[in-house]
Amino acid sequence: MPPTPTTPQTPTPKTPTRTTTFTFLLSLCFLSSSLSASLQYYGLLSPCGLTPLPDGGRVSFTAGINPLYLPYQLTTFIMVTLSCVSTINNQTRWLLLPTLTYFQLHLLNTSTQSLSNPFYNFQWDNLLIEVGCLASFVGILGKVGGSPGFRAGNHLTRMSLFKLMFMSGLVKIQSNCPTWLNLTALEYHYATQPLPTPAAWHALNLVNPFLQRLSVAATFVIEIGAAFLLLAPTKDVRELGCRIQIFLQILIALTGSYTFFNLLTVAMCFGVWEGESDFGLTAPVKGEWGKALKKAQLFVSYCFLAWLSGELFSIGGMEPGIKVNLETSSWFKRAGIDLLWRAPEANKFANEWIPLTCKAAFYYCAITNFMAALVGSWTILFTHKVRKNSNTLAVYAFRLFRSLTFITLCTLTPFIASGLAYPLFTLTDELHQQKFPLTAFPNDITQINLPSIEAAFFKIMYNKKASHGYGLFRSMTGVGADEQYKAVREDGDKWGWAGKPPSIVARPEIVLEGKFENKGKKEEWRELNFKYKPGKLDNPPAFAAPYQPRLDWQMWFAALGSYQHNPWLVSLIDKLLHNVEDVVNLLDETTESMEGVTEIRAVMYDYDFTRVQNEWNKGIPTSALMSEEIAHDWWARRNRREYIPALARDNESAKAFLEQSGIGESCDEEAHAEKSGGLEYWLYQVHQNNGIWSIIIFAFLGAAFEKLDAMGLLEWLKRRSRRANRWNASASAKEEAEIEAEAEAPPSSNPTSKSTNKSTNKKKKIH
Repeated sequence: MPPTPTTPQTPTPKTPTRTTTFTFLLSLCFLSSSLSASLQYYGLLSPCGLTPLPDGGRVSFTAGINPLYLPYQLTTFIMVTLSCVSTINNQTRWLLLPTLTYFQLHLLNTSTQSLSNPFYNFQWDNLLIEVGCLASFVGILGKVGGSPGFRAGNHLTRMSLFKLMFMSGLVKIQSNCPTWLNLTALEYHYATQPLPTPAAWHALNLVNPFLQRLSVAATFVIEIGAAFLLLAPTKDVRELGCRIQIFLQILIALTGSYTFFNLLTVAMCFGVWEGESDFGLTAPVKGEWGKALKKAQLFVSYCFLAWLSGELFSIGGMEPGIKVNLETSSWFKRAGIDLLWRAPEANKFANEWIPLTCKAAFYYCAITNFMAALVGSWTILFTHKVRKNSNTLAVYAFRLFRSLTFITLCTLTPFIASGLAYPLFTLTDELHQQKFPLTAFPNDITQINLPSIEAAFFKIMYNKKASHGYGLFRSMTGVGADEQYKAVREDGDKWGWAGKPPSIVARPEIVLEGKFENKGKKEEWRELNFKYKPGKLDNPPAFAAPYQPRLDWQMWFAALGSYQHNPWLVSLIDKLLHNVEDVVNLLDETTESMEGVTEIRAVMYDYDFTRVQNEWNKGIPTSALMSEEIAHDWWARRNRREYIPALARDNESAKAFLEQSGIGESCDEEAHAEKSGGLEYWLYQVHQNNGIWSIIIFAFLGAAFEKLDAMGLLEWLKRRSRRANRWNASASAKEEAEIEAEAEAPPSSNPTSKSTNKSTNKKKKIH
């Protein structure tokens, strides 16, 4: 038989593991954080910025007689470069992530030294350091112990993500915020969050209030109930929990710009999702029994979520005393969903479940890590043969050292997990007394003196910012007063939705206005534009994530207080009056557009999204319904009032206020850098010429090519570009096989066969 032609085997693309995805996304978060810090340093923290740092903006990396100092901008450049390399190369991340975490820790400590600097007091800055520490520890475990090491360290990521989600869900109920208790939070959140996106406008206007409240209820179930699935020993249940959390983060990211927080949470989900089930106790079962076991686990998980939903909510209820026209009102307006829990019920749930969960997680982590230590140490010592011409004694000595190191790290892991869980015991007074009977957390956290290994670990981790408590979206802001509308309460069709008060949005927003000289004409006031925060009514919301415009964010917080508590805002006005370039670049203005400004004032408005004319928006007394006059407006505002009076350049009272707050006078950054000389001057020149972008572009081009090559896509593109040549080659191979088959056939006496053989030989020679 003639041999059949064999086609070349196509190499299968390499699929990145979820551990690789976890570290890749974490590297992107470090890149986003360091890039944001680098681009905004000269406007925020430099000697000529809004809140100058002490010591000329130098970052201290060591303590003692001869500390090591690096310029802040040089530190951010190094972090950007290392983040790009970590994003590109998976093999070096176990070494680069600890380095990035170390740099991020000292960068954050330096950024918060000034009491008047609020730009780096965000929860995700601390969360990034915490996750970076965990990823570094897990990377070292995996490097020392291989696959058993990654499984052993996976417990830390589970506990950290569980703590983040559970605390974020429970504090919403404990805060006694009426919007969360009435399940109307999303009817405010879309318009009152710091930096909404265009999707938020559509979500507020086009989604029925009943579905909005159902979404709030789902948020409680996801953050409180589904968080327990993240601690499950089996992969299938953890996968379900991670899918739910990722779905929530995608929805949050679509409707609001929360910097790298959503990306970081998704990265943690991939870290929890990673790997098979834990050692021995829940080994995966194959075949029909395996499928049945998987379905049983998922069924139990769904039952747990259903039970918690039944404990939390009642559906179909109406507030007593509300009159509703049953003939004209839709089912959505007559149906209601109510939260049954209040702060006492939430505290009771935490008091019962947190100690049990943490204790079970500790012992389970200890048992599985003991098994991981046995498997990993045996693998290290005896799996691989000693090469010839090697020093056997030295090889086994190194393996013994590596094995003992791995056993030590596995032993420490349960205690580190307990240190991560300690902030959970600050949720209630009863839990607080269990773990902190001698101190008031967190004010006197450094005075903890408990005879407990767990407390010692937590004290170390807390001081190094490796363990924190979280409470995102604890309460809604921008909730308008509704006392003047309670007169219409008896008419249910005009009173909110499903018997609950109307969601009156009154987002406080600061608007800066400048008075400009107009070449001899009358001076005019003009509104100053920001890049991302709401301002002009016809400006659509901008999408900023994962980049964090820290000035735009802080303007949102300043609107919740007074300028006396935000001296940086007076510094901003002073720098704008002096037309300081790096400060002006933080806004959507240029030095040319700011020429001729004589005075700047700050006024306050109540902002809200414009509303489409539908049934539920008409029930809100203050809603600005869409019409021909405001057809192109995204925002509506009312209640103008003064926030900071008009200030002129070199105002004496402003100077005294800034001096009292520890903020220096305005200066020229380039002149200051040139005066400083040396490295500071060249760093500023790199900043002025956008030199940092060359690093990022070069790194990401390299990353793109490496990722394409690792997944086999470059080879696939080459093969596809040569498709015609491959087709011709395969056709000629087939023809050659046929010729060889005819040549091996016995000769025939038929004259036609001779002619055929002659033609065949000719073809063979030609070929």
